[in-house]
Amino acid sequence: MLSFFTSVLAASVPAQTFSGNDANDYTPPDGCIRYQIQNSDMEGSHTVNFDSEGNVDPEGPYSFTVTIGTIPGNEYTQVLSWSSNFPIYAVIVKGGDAFNLYQYDPNIRGDTDLVSPDNPSGNPADVSHVSIVICPDCFPPQPPTPTPTPKPTTTPTPVPCPPCPCPPGPPIWILIVNTIFQIISAILLGVLVFFMFLLLFGSRFNIFGSCIRRFHRKSRTPKKPGHHDKGKDCDKNNNKDCEKKEDKDCHSKNQNDNYNEKYDPGKGYSLDCKTKNTFPYYNYYNKFF
Repeated sequence: MLSFFTSVLAASVPAQTFSGNDANDYTPPDGCIRYQIQNSDMEGSHTVNFDSEGNVDPEGPYSFTVTIGTIPGNEYTQVLSWSSNFPIYAVIVKGGDAFNLYQYDPNIRGDTDLVSPDNPSGNPADVSHVSIVICPDCFPPQPPTPTPTPKPTTTPTPVPCPPCPCPPGPPIWILIVNTIFQIISAILLGVLVFFMFLLLFGSRFNIFGSCIRRFHRKSRTPKKPGHHDKGKDCDKNNNKDCEKKEDKDCHSKNQNDNYNEKYDPGKGYSLDCKTKNTFPYYNYYNKFF
């Protein structure tokens, strides 16, 4: 975390490290001036103004401000930020027995997180002083002046606080269980209403009777052609053949003895037990008598 924090909070340009003291071991380029910020070893903001020729002038239009301090988690001081309204050739941060030089493009007007060279402990040394290198030939004719923030002429309208967020809804499983319970309740209610209707109005509309007859109605197996109902058409006491075999002639109490005779191909007459009619040949025999 500390290494990531340090890599993020780095200057926009790389530092050039030199041994010694910049006051004696550094020579600015021709036409440029090195100026050491007074009391820059102390934490806080320090501002210096210059005239058009690079001389210190409290009323000068060219202003430079540097802020010295400590980042939480670090035990050493550093340049937290600097800003200016004119081109800065370089910023020098002295600490221990060396110094770092940060050289900038003329269009840059500020930077953050400048440190001095590392000491034997591996951490940057505390800031001994900060120096700047300025080139008066590059000063703009009329530097921009900071525009003060206008004070409001009227009392601002207070912004109402946003409404409190709605409380979280019930879990999804509660909604599913509630839906299933409602469906089951509706089905049971419908069944209950149906049975109540049967109890109240079933006897009036003969609902129970029709239902009972429907469920208790005996199914009748269709009879095959030529089949005889032995219980009605046959005389079980006098004709044993009719009990055992369905395709034989049956005895009827309303017929004479001639009708009780079985079919004989030699005689040519027979009795149809189902329709109680005789074959054509026997009809002729019946007319004869």
